[in-house]
Amino acid sequence: MTLDDELADVGLLDLAQVVMLEAGYDVQLGSTERQSVLLVENDDNVAVIAAPVTLEQLFEAEPSVSRLLSEQLVAGPPSRKRWDAFVILLCAQNSTPDHAEAISDLVNNLRFARRLVRVGVEPTKAALSRSLRPLLPPPTATTNQLEQPLHQLERLLVRDGLDPVAVEDAIRDFELSKPAGAMIANEAAAADGEDDPLMSLDLDDEEER
Repeated sequence: MTLDDELADVGLLDLAQVVMLEAGYDVQLGSTERQSVLLVENDDNVAVIAAPVTLEQLFEAEPSVSRLLSEQLVAGPPSRKRWDAFVILLCAQNSTPDHAEAISDLVNNLRFARRLVRVGVEPTKAALSRSLRPLLPPPTATTNQLEQPLHQLERLLVRDGLDPVAVEDAIRDFELSKPAGAMIANEAAAADGEDDPLMSLDLDDEEER
């Protein structure tokens, strides 16, 4: 997708397009009166994703983005009435306490759609995957029910776009840091019969007899 839009963060929109396409969404380029947006939908959800450059532009853009989503719902097939509708507002700029009330008002406005406001979004695929998580399908169940949780975590982090080598090193460091000494001590104590209630009970019975 090629965008030329002073009011839209082209980098965030491009990454959002990649994430949504990989999640199986139909993605189209649309626009409001002010900026370019993404129109995304699948069998369960329909959303309009906007990425204003500044927070002030985000607040100004929300009404037109919400109106575009409403028009999409009205113009679509009857099945769209069963969809979850989202207005997604992404912004790389960090918020300040002065923005807290305005952001809260947007998020709490549930009129015909949920509004997700994500600020301080880094221009990485992993960050966009986290920001768009409510729209993404849950991880599919693995065929190996005995898969180690750390191995599953490693696979999910790599899928979200983190560096595979860095993830593998972090998981390995965590595994090496697990305190194995306590487990060995407990096993040795059990072998000697120490602190074993069943062993103590057997000894008591022997003494009574």
